[in-house]
Amino acid sequence: SSLSIMLSSNAPPLISVAPSGRASCRCCKETIAKGEQRISMVGRGSGVSQYKHAHPNCFALGTIVDYAPTSAAKCKVDGTAIGKGEVRIRLRLVFQQGCCEEMVGKAKEQQIYKVPNAAPLLRKYLALDGVTVAISSIDGLEELQSAEHRQWVIDALEGRDVSNRPVPVRNAPAATAKAAKKVASAQSEKKVSTKPEPAVALPVSVSAKRKRAKREQHSSDDDGGDFDIVD
Repeated sequence: SSLSIMLSSNAPPLISVAPSGRASCRCCKETIAKGEQRISMVGRGSGVSQYKHAHPNCFALGTIVDYAPTSAAKCKVDGTAIGKGEVRIRLRLVFQQGCCEEMVGKAKEQQIYKVPNAAPLLRKYLALDGVTVAISSIDGLEELQSAEHRQWVIDALEGRDVSNRPVPVRNAPAATAKAAKKVASAQSEKKVSTKPEPAVALPVSVSAKRKRAKREQHSSDDDGGDFDIVD
């Protein structure tokens, strides 16, 4: 049906005007006044799919750029996989101050995108009245591993062609690399300090025993015993 298509979880957040003042922002819990712009994201409530509304600025404050911790997620635009460690954009409804303390900073709903695919949507959201977030100040941008990664994201979100540049991927954490180096060093030291195995005595053959006994007998005949003195 048209309703199920409209409320598909793959549908991007919708910009609309509040028809009344009854709805409240899912992020700050304040009322969204009649006639104000709002952004609505499909989520689950009472066992059914429904729109969750937010002030444009509250929605923008919840947007974050980060690295994918696994390769399980797919981009909401084209369904392609986002590789582990690849940079990505998450559009989120995040609980703010004024909500239950244990929920502050947690996402109620979210959608995950490849950065270039999110760019047209995000530029529309950030251009709405009252939004204080700019592309260069999106949450998480400063936490990316390098200036090169940050510039790639900014260029992609501002609509520049980044198709001929590799998607930024998070490097191995320094702690992991340091631990691997420490293990390799310990193994190297162990090899250097290892003592050679003691030589194992080989069994003496019967023939060798007889020859040795004969030599010992000759030595005894030459050096000891009683002799007759002949005048």
